[in-house]
Amino acid sequence: MAKILIVDDNIMNCKMAMRILEPLKMELDTAENGKVALDKIRSGTYDVVLMDHMMPVMDGVEAVRQLRVMESGRYQSLPVIALSAATEPEIAEVFREVGMNDFVAKPIQAEVLYKALRKWLPENETLEQLSVSKEVGADKAALNKAEGLSDIDGIDIREGIKNSGGPDFLINLLGIFYQLIDIKTQKIVQCIADNLIRDYTVEVHGLKNTARMIGAIELSGEFEHLEQLGNAKDMVAIERETPQVLEHYARYKAYLKAYGAAANQEGREASVEELILFLQGICDAMEAFDLDSADEALARLEECRIPVVCETWMEKLRAYVADVDMDHAIETAQEMIKVLENERG
Repeated sequence: MAKILIVDDNIMNCKMAMRILEPLKMELDTAENGKVALDKIRSGTYDVVLMDHMMPVMDGVEAVRQLRVMESGRYQSLPVIALSAATEPEIAEVFREVGMNDFVAKPIQAEVLYKALRKWLPENETLEQLSVSKEVGADKAALNKAEGLSDIDGIDIREGIKNSGGPDFLINLLGIFYQLIDIKTQKIVQCIADNLIRDYTVEVHGLKNTARMIGAIELSGEFEHLEQLGNAKDMVAIERETPQVLEHYARYKAYLKAYGAAANQEGREASVEELILFLQGICDAMEAFDLDSADEALARLEECRIPVVCETWMEKLRAYVADVDMDHAIETAQEMIKVLENERG
């Protein structure tokens, strides 16, 4: 069984790639940035790496540059396929220069990714599945299945279905998009406050792609404009124009609220004790200023179905952890623990 490492800081992009690869019955692993990816590659064995371009902490270009100078020969020969919405020739040339083996444009199209994998996977790995797997695309049947998705403010349903691969998965992505609005807004505001132009650009670049993925075409274009300002390092224009775009972005909380609630209910069932354990983990990590552990505890909590009485608290907790607002994150987690203990009786 082939083992694939998907490296992307954007949860929606990861889910999209995993959905496309799911029919192939591969072993899939993920990493949220290049640094985590290198750690996983050192300690594990992968057949192919799907590497996003723009990420915080360490981007895909720097990760592959470091990968190719590692001592073991397996690091020089490990196939890396770049994933990027940037299709300019100069970007593709940078990918080649650092040692990436191939390139797949975003939004990812199943047949394009399959073709790249067929080229780089070992001959005995999954090739039969790759050659017979059906395209995970938005065919006429999928477009005709868009019942209940025909009237969402700010969303072009046909574009969303085409870019996400189908109406069922689009519904899932709409819920994730809703859940991330507060987190992403806080991150962007903090990047401006701290004058972190590169991090700002990474964030708006990601939102450009995910907005397009769900069919929020106008919003995607606004984030693309902010990305251009970030690339130009035009801080005056960034400070002037970002608030209006974030105001537009915030409206999607009202547009997509029902899908956010549905996404929460798709999480796995977890006991009160398990939920409290993750919440306490967030408190402990924040008190120790261990941001990686806080993010990990939150990610594990996000996998669970959150009780309705905690949904409002959960939205606040996401934002506070993303904003590294330790006091409010701890306070919110403790309030959630109290609510859960009362529910347990």
